[in-house]
Amino acid sequence: MSALCISLVATLLATGISDGTGPAVARRLATSQLSDGHWTGDSRFAPTALALRTISLFLPGEYGPERAERFARARQWLLATPATSTGDRANQLLALFYAGATDRDRQPFVDALLVLQRADGGWPQAAEMESDADVTGEVIHALRATNALSSGALPVRFALRYLNHPTRNRRRNGLTCP
Repeated sequence: MSALCISLVATLLATGISDGTGPAVARRLATSQLSDGHWTGDSRFAPTALALRTISLFLPGEYGPERAERFARARQWLLATPATSTGDRANQLLALFYAGATDRDRQPFVDALLVLQRADGGWPQAAEMESDADVTGEVIHALRATNALSSGALPVRFALRYLNHPTRNRRRNGLTCP
């Protein structure tokens, strides 16, 4: 998925533009699905989640049967494809939700994310790394957006404490952030 397409989808989702752009973008995304069920980009899971969300919101009703077939193919791919990073796992959970996977089908993916939470409340991008604020935000978003956890759930409260720590993650890539 190109950067331009991602920007266009983000604008659609943020503004709710209703000039016909949404259905056109959704149709273009639907037809760019790969035969195994996913969409391509820097990651396989984030573009798939974004495409599924866009299609679910904007693809016109007359494409209902096609949407159902594409979502079924995406679900199969998502359920069968292992994610290697925490960010990918979060996007995989979101994509499963957008593709209409059942709570029962999503639960192992929720559990896999929850066991990765660190003692400091954050999540790492990879097992050998420290907790990361960006990844922690992605995971909390995925868990909340998919109704896997309530805002008062202990892992969410613990992660928010991690994210709100005044000195946490102020240094990134050798630069001090204000």
